[in-house]
Amino acid sequence: MNQVKLSCRCGAVQGTVDLEGAQGGVCYCDDCRAFAHELERRDILDAAGGSTVIQIRPGNLQLAQGHAHIGCLRLSDRGMFRFFTTCCQTPLGNVMYKPRLPFIGLSRAALHGEATQFPPLMGIQGRFATAPPPPGTANTVSVGQALNSLWFVAASAWASRGKRNPFFDDSAAPIAPVRVLSVAERNALRARDRTG
Repeated sequence: MNQVKLSCRCGAVQGTVDLEGAQGGVCYCDDCRAFAHELERRDILDAAGGSTVIQIRPGNLQLAQGHAHIGCLRLSDRGMFRFFTTCCQTPLGNVMYKPRLPFIGLSRAALHGEATQFPPLMGIQGRFATAPPPPGTANTVSVGQALNSLWFVAASAWASRGKRNPFFDDSAAPIAPVRVLSVAERNALRARDRTG
């Protein structure tokens, strides 16, 4: 086991994460950046506009306190469920639009521990970067990365059988009310990259 603490900035939401089998990545897509802008959290973006996400199995996350301070946003009606804290705007994790898929992309901003405890990071969606991304960053999601993600989901399905995603209840409904952005709202957030 490789457990680290999960906590928002103000400490109202706390939990633990087991990073066994986790995968790390830095995503430069405009949707991840739009989410950071909605939370007014440019500080979670690197110099090229990337946000670090750690892919984990749902059963590896335990939320110990602060459930009442969790909110959920979708950038479109078919977009990812993006969970965050309403108390201090800390991004928590992303879940695919089908919540039964055994996958959570945890925000590095909510994780605490030694850097060596985190898996190696690979950059993706570099074509959306706001500045030259680090060497080795893929412009899109490559076939190899897609296959790796599919393998991760398959392995997670086996490892997570019988375990519920902590961001959803037993009926697969989100544990927080979901706000869905309009096209105009999402476009306005994306425009912030061009205006600074």
